Amino acid sequence: MPAAQTAPTSLGNRLEQIRARSKPAQPAEDRCINGSLAFEDEEPQVHLVRSNSARSVGEYLKVKRPIPMWHENERAGPNVLMRSSLFTIAPLNMKRWVATASKPRDIACLGDYQIQMVGEELRQDDGDVFFGVLHLARVQANRGGTVQFVASEFIRDLGWNRDGHTYKRLHEIFRRLASTLLIVSGKNVTGEEIRETGFTMLEYDYARDESNRDGGKWQIRIPSSTVNLFWVSHYSRLHWDLRRNLRSLLARYLHLLYATYRGPLSFGVVQLHTLSGSSQKRMSTFRQALAAAHDELTSAGILARWDWQDKKRTRISAEMSAIGEQHVVAQQQLELLESAL
Repeated sequence: MPAAQTAPTSLGNRLEQIRARSKPAQPAEDRCINGSLAFEDEEPQVHLVRSNSARSVGEYLKVKRPIPMWHENERAGPNVLMRSSLFTIAPLNMKRWVATASKPRDIACLGDYQIQMVGEELRQDDGDVFFGVLHLARVQANRGGTVQFVASEFIRDLGWNRDGHTYKRLHEIFRRLASTLLIVSGKNVTGEEIRETGFTMLEYDYARDESNRDGGKWQIRIPSSTVNLFWVSHYSRLHWDLRRNLRSLLARYLHLLYATYRGPLSFGVVQLHTLSGSSQKRMSTFRQALAAAHDELTSAGILARWDWQDKKRTRISAEMSAIGEQHVVAQQQLELLESAL
């Protein structure tokens, strides 16, 4: 009898097979209840595993992999950063803390990671600039390298007013990002143990033409180690037009965090207080700010709904809207798509 013929496997089927084989292990502090994400503890915890067989993050960061592509009206970033307190909600007029090499600052995060930071405190506007540079790099230098742009256009895309103050503000943010050292360890998306590795987020060459502030070119260099954070962890996309219209710093942080999940969400108030880097000492005041931020996200069309889960208002449940929810793409899926092109 002739051998039965096997139907060719479509790219979609191959992606499903990859998802099934390489689905990352659920973080130890997370559990799923009827599809809703909940957490065992109020405080974010990291379960760091060290062993002689652990691979260094640097092994992943040395290989030049490309930044994934996304739409023009989107921004994107690695989940390991978006699910952390790296970009805090402190207001601009508050003094920034500074972490030294001898006393690095622990960054609260979700998942099997441990992050420490050396440098000056980063806030939501620092994050927006960082994501804006990654947005340009996906086209100009998608494996790391130099990105050039006109400062006035970059500021316009951020939604800032274009004046002398904003150019100085942008310059200071690039200095701050370039002087930031991140120290990461834990596990990657496939569950492999990774040893501690430190790296800078970006480098800059402040070579603009003083006589042509609006039209002069600025240069930023993206290290391949920063690009490869997309591959060490998952990444998520943000609807940029919706984000630019958010006024509350807490709403902007929640947008970063919530965009990294799909489906119903459940977070503790203490957990969100820690993850957002809030300096608010009165939890009742922070609850009020949380409610206002969730209302803003709902009015903006990012959230479909939200509510308190208990009478004491210690937990919040929320669900992203269809336009607010962005897909999380795994490293293995990207590799398959890349090889199929």
